[in-house]
Amino acid sequence: VIYSKDQFGDTSAVRADFTSAHHPLHNGSGYSPKVGAYYGVFGDDGGTNFTFTAMSPSEITSFTIVGYLSTNDTYGTVSLIMVGEPSNQSTVQCAGRRSGDKYVRINELVDCFIYCKDASGASTTGVRLDFSSPLVIGGSTFSPATGVNGSDVEGDVFTYVLQSSANVGTTFETQAVLSDGAISEPFAMTIVGTPTVASTIECFGNRSRTNVVRINELVQCVITVQDSAGTTTGVITDFGKPNISDNYRDQIPENGVASNLNGSAMSFSFYSDVHIGSDIAVTGYLSTSNGGSPFSQPPFTVIVAGTPTSNSSMECQGSVSMTVGVVRPGESVNCVITARDAFDMPTTGVSTDFGNPSATNGATISAPASGVVQNEPGASGTLSFTVLAPVTIGTHFSISAVLEDNTAIDNDVDLRVSSFPDISSWSLNTNSVYPNGTDSGAILTVHFRAPTNTTTFDITKVGIQNSQSTSPTSIMFLSTSSTGFDVDDTSSLTKQIILSLDDTYRLKREQDLGTNSNNTFLVVEAGSNIRDAAVFNDEVGPWATVPTIPC
Repeated sequence: VIYSKDQFGDTSAVRADFTSAHHPLHNGSGYSPKVGAYYGVFGDDGGTNFTFTAMSPSEITSFTIVGYLSTNDTYGTVSLIMVGEPSNQSTVQCAGRRSGDKYVRINELVDCFIYCKDASGASTTGVRLDFSSPLVIGGSTFSPATGVNGSDVEGDVFTYVLQSSANVGTTFETQAVLSDGAISEPFAMTIVGTPTVASTIECFGNRSRTNVVRINELVQCVITVQDSAGTTTGVITDFGKPNISDNYRDQIPENGVASNLNGSAMSFSFYSDVHIGSDIAVTGYLSTSNGGSPFSQPPFTVIVAGTPTSNSSMECQGSVSMTVGVVRPGESVNCVITARDAFDMPTTGVSTDFGNPSATNGATISAPASGVVQNEPGASGTLSFTVLAPVTIGTHFSISAVLEDNTAIDNDVDLRVSSFPDISSWSLNTNSVYPNGTDSGAILTVHFRAPTNTTTFDITKVGIQNSQSTSPTSIMFLSTSSTGFDVDDTSSLTKQIILSLDDTYRLKREQDLGTNSNNTFLVVEAGSNIRDAAVFNDEVGPWATVPTIPC
C-alpha cells in the first residue's frame, strides 16, 4: 500500500505519479500491475492510497521493497523478513524441569519445544501464529493458556509448558498442532517415582555372570530402583556416583549411572584390576539433590579370581581308607583339585572353570551330577568331586579331571580296590597239649579278609567275652605273656595267637566264658595296631565282635 504525501502531509495523486521502470523488489519477481516495461500501481486517479503486488524471493531470505516515483526518485523502503512454512513434520521434544529428560515426576512442570520443519522434513522457520494450542493426553497444559510461546516475526523453535499427572508408571503424550489443524508425531513421557536408600545394587562379570570375576574383566552393576514401598522408577539424576573400593579401573559412566528399563533400573560398569583374591566393595549413593545418602544395603562384594590352567593338580583318597593309591570295594573316594595358573602357581577359580570329571573300569562319578564343586565360597583354591569305587577286589581304575574346554589337568589318579582287613571268622582251641600230655597253651586262630601288618600289635587289646555286647558279664583280655601274631607275616590271611599258660588257665577257670560257641566272642579294642598291610592307617576295631566257631 502506498500512502500519498507531499511536503505538508497527506495529499492526492494519480496512478501515473507512481509508474516507473524500476522493479520495487531488488531480488523479487512477479510484479502487478505491469504495462510493458513499466511497473504501475492500482488505484483511482485523485485518490490518496494506491497498491501493487510482488512475488517474494524463491528462497528464504531477507529482502526490501523500494518505492519509485515516475521521476525515478525513491520515496520509501520497507524491509521484510521471509519465514518458512512449518508442517506436521515439525517435531516436539520435552524435558522435566527437575529430571532433565522424558522421565518426569508426578505433577512436575515439563518444558516442551517445537522444532519447525517443512513438508520435506527440513528445518525451517515460522511465526507463533503458525501453531494452535498443543494436544496433551494424560497431562495438562500449564502455559500459555492458548497457542505457544515464540516469536511473532521469525523463529525456528516454539515452546509451551505442561504439567504431568500424579500416576507413577503411566505415560502421557503431547503433539504440536498447526493453525490449519495438522498434527505432529507424538512425544511420549513417563511419570517416575522418587528412589530412596532402599534401592539395591548387584554386580556380575561380563564373562562369569557372577560376582566372582577375572582380572581385567568388565563388571556390570545394576541398581534396582526402590522406595519404602518397594520397586519404583527414577531418573539418572536421582543417583550419585557409586563408590567402588580399590582394585578397579575405568568406571562407565565416569560420574554417575545410566538408565535402564524405563527408569526401574540403573546401571554402570567398571573393569577389575590385576590383584587376584582382592574384594571390591561397591556402594550405591543417591544424588546430592536427592539427599546424597548411601544405600541401606551393605556394600556389594565383587571377588577377583584367578584363571586355573592345565597345571592344576588332583589328589584322590578313600573316605574310609583315607590313603593314597588303595580304596575299598564300593568306597566313596573324595577327589580334590588344586587350582594352579599358567605359571604353575597356586591360584583360585570357580566351579565353571572345570568340566565333567571321569573314571574308568566301573568307577562312577557320584557327586556332583556334573562338573565340580568349590570348597570355599566366592573363588576357591580347591575344588572337589566324589567317585564311587568299583566293587571288585583287585580292580585298577583311573580318575581324570578337565578344564571347561576339556583340556586335561596335570595328572590322573590311579587307584586299586583292596579288601579291608576285618575278621571274617576265628576259632579257639583250649585243648592244645604237648606230647607228654601237658598244656601247651590255648591257640586263638583269626581269619582276616585282607593281609595285615602286625609289627606293632598290642596283644592286650584282644579279649574274649561271653556275649556279643558292649557290656558283657564276663570278659578276659590277654596279657603280654601270650605270644602274638607273627610280625614278619604281611601276606597270610590266617594268623595265630598262642596263649600263655597263665592266660590259658585264667580262661579255663571262667565257668561262663569260653565253654561253647554261645559264650565265646572275640573283641578287639582300639589301639590294637592290627593294621591293613596296604593301608597302614586302617586299623581293625574298635570293639569288632565276631562269634567263634563252636568249640
